[in-house]
Amino acid sequence: MRIGTFDTDNKILVVAEVGNNHEGNFEVAKELVKKAAESGADAIKLQTFRTEHYVSGADESRFKRLKSFELSFDQFALCFGCGRIPL
Repeated sequence: MRIGTFDTDNKILVVAEVGNNHEGNFEVAKELVKKAAESGADAIKLQTFRTEHYVSGADESRFKRLKSFELSFDQFALCFGCGRIPL
């Protein structure tokens, strides 16, 4: 199977799961992406979400906690650059 230029018939695709382990801290997110790339991961998975799509504002403490885990789309775009290692 081909994923972009990657051919899984020739090599196993290693995906690093970052998810929300950054807990909304952009510097931690960048560091996790860099470390995953340095360790040899072929791809890195992050989670994007908007709290208001999943949690009612009526549950204020839960909403506030989940909201604190969000990164902006601009921050995600910058994370992608952190994971690119020249070949």
